[in-house]
Amino acid sequence: MNNSKLLDILNNFNIPETSFIISEVDQGNINQSYFIFCDNKPLYVLQKINTAVFSNIEALIFNFNYISKLLSHADKKTLTLISTKDNECFCRDGQNNVWRLCPFIRKSISFQETSKKEIAVEAGKLLGDFHFVCSKGDIRELKENVPEFHNTLRYYTALKDKVKQRQKEIFLEVSEIIDFISSREEDISFFEIAFKQGSITKKLVHNDTKLSNMLFNEQSLEGICLIDLDTVDRGLLPYDFGDSVRSICKKKIESEVLFDIDLFEEFVKGYFLKIDSRVLGNDYNYLFQGAKSVTLELLIRYLTDFISQGDYFKLDNKQDALRRAMMLQTLFLSMENNEEKALTIIKKYSGTKYE
Repeated sequence: MNNSKLLDILNNFNIPETSFIISEVDQGNINQSYFIFCDNKPLYVLQKINTAVFSNIEALIFNFNYISKLLSHADKKTLTLISTKDNECFCRDGQNNVWRLCPFIRKSISFQETSKKEIAVEAGKLLGDFHFVCSKGDIRELKENVPEFHNTLRYYTALKDKVKQRQKEIFLEVSEIIDFISSREEDISFFEIAFKQGSITKKLVHNDTKLSNMLFNEQSLEGICLIDLDTVDRGLLPYDFGDSVRSICKKKIESEVLFDIDLFEEFVKGYFLKIDSRVLGNDYNYLFQGAKSVTLELLIRYLTDFISQGDYFKLDNKQDALRRAMMLQTLFLSMENNEEKALTIIKKYSGTKYE
């Protein structure tokens, strides 16, 4: 989209009129984002919300504001929405696209991946803080925004449907990954069964806690806050824990991506500095399973995207979806091989027996 149209959209919001420079943000799988600069300083983040993913905009905005207020009342840094001149939290353009504006958080930086222990521990503290504040909320007040955002079994069922549709086009390499996924059906259905049996309940969660959705101070690397609050809804807390682990606690050895037990220890250390295992309740027993399940879930989603030639993930080359699926398979196996060590680390820093 050209700058003049973006400036027209920006003009809907209740901000001082001045000269802006707009730069597209080359990150994120869902929304289109733009940094808004003035005098070479970023002031705002303008986003076009992907209504194909977030069809209930009112629910999204309600939950966004709900968690933002909850965090603010706890004196935690968080994203806020800038109102329009009509006193709304979003506006629509001539094509009915939905746009919203947030202040840019100064002196902040985000990372796609890390090898630094200090970032891992700060990320753990951010998530522990977030979950502690969430425990004070009331999920009955939330609107249904992204139901079944994490449902590994549902994604697996969708993959099997795509495989049936394109059976003749599936080559050996893909077939081997499908066989591997099928051999892990216990992990795939784990949380669906646990939820139906009442062993785990839904909580107020973020739902997309990967490292790139965390901000850090650009100098001290101290954690600032979680961003991308669009996915806030009822959900299973171990998926939140697991998605952070998946995106943070890994290392590259030649062409493989393996689980990094040292970064995991730092992350867990930070997490339990901010939250007590008693606050987690029964979720505590499923934290590492959350890491395994969400890794398997993302593997399934990338493979489904590759087989169906879908475009959920913003990838330049569809082969990248297959490559990422293969990397996630290796990461999952590495998690399995380190599971006993990981559970010992959780027990060590939580001070609680792991059931």
